[in-house]
Amino acid sequence: MAVQSLNHEQRAFVEAVHDFAQRECGTREQRDALTDQGHEVHNQQLYERIAELGWLGVTVPEEFGGSGTGAVELCLLLEEVSRGMIRSASSGSA
Repeated sequence: MAVQSLNHEQRAFVEAVHDFAQRECGTREQRDALTDQGHEVHNQQLYERIAELGWLGVTVPEEFGGSGTGAVELCLLLEEVSRGMIRSASSGSA
C-alpha cells in the first residue's frame, strides 16, 4: 500500500513501528544478540516491549483492551515488523 494513501494515524503508526525496529534491532549485532547468534527465532523481552506498546492487540476491539483498528493496520504492522527484522515468532517474522 502506498504510504500517501494512508491516513495520518496510519502513517504515524508505520513510523512508530519503523523507529522501534531501527532502535531495537537495526543492526546485525543487535539481531544477533536478540537471537543468540541466529539460533533463536523469538526474543521474549522484545515481544514484551511490543506488547507494552499495544501492538499485539491492533485488531482487538477496544472494549477487550485492544486498539480497535482493522486489517489494514495489522498488515502495516506485519510489513514493518518484517522490514525491520523484528525477531519474534508470534509476529510472523521468524
